[in-house]
Amino acid sequence: MTAEVLDWGTAGNAMRDYVVAALAVPDANVIWADQTGAPQPSYPYAKLKIFGIRNLGNIEHRHDEQIMLDTITVVNASAQTYTVIMDGVSYPYAAGGGDSLTDIRDALQALVDAGESDVTVAASGAAAFTVAGSSARMAFHITTTPVADITRVSTTDGISARLYWASEATLSVDVRSDQTVPRLGSRTLAERLPFGAAQQSNRKLFKDADIAFYRVAGMTDLTGLVSADMESRTVADLIFGLGPQVAEDLNWINTLTTTPTWT
Repeated sequence: MTAEVLDWGTAGNAMRDYVVAALAVPDANVIWADQTGAPQPSYPYAKLKIFGIRNLGNIEHRHDEQIMLDTITVVNASAQTYTVIMDGVSYPYAAGGGDSLTDIRDALQALVDAGESDVTVAASGAAAFTVAGSSARMAFHITTTPVADITRVSTTDGISARLYWASEATLSVDVRSDQTVPRLGSRTLAERLPFGAAQQSNRKLFKDADIAFYRVAGMTDLTGLVSADMESRTVADLIFGLGPQVAEDLNWINTLTTTPTWT
């Protein structure tokens, strides 16, 4: 069996950086629970611990990657504003009465090409242009307006590989605050963690470290049970998949086959 290799330093730093960003606290306010020789940070702060590493088996996977390709076609030419919206960014062109289908196409193509550096834009026929993804951006979302005069057709959808990791571990985040008011207490802070894990910047952070956020195993409010007076305390246990080579499913999985590995 091939041994799994994971850079724990990189993985641990990625988890810690994610917690700092999700809780929106200073960098010095997130520490490891077994960190010695360091003073207690100011409130609010969090202590981290990794435990419960479980081997889930050596999983083999096969897949086909596919890069997204859209075709945008100007159907009617008139004096109005035509807009291509790509992942929330608008590219409008105010056409004049003398603009042809090709004129409008050329203007919109130039706008998208100038604004999107990680896709390839190319003319197609007299009134259409294509937008192709890349390895850095395999999928995107495009809408067009007005819908009766400019259309968008997705020729191929974007697919990225998804690897079901061979093992997983629990990141325990012990959040503490000197505020017991619900909106300022540790529970409110801890509930930011699963939402923060969904942010694109943190997902990339995880992927680069060969880990992936899986789920929340539990969130326990310990305020008044084991905490000192006037301190709120909530422990969130987060399950992470461990790589190496953890990838994300961007839209859907085309083919996935798993086979057992015997030694």
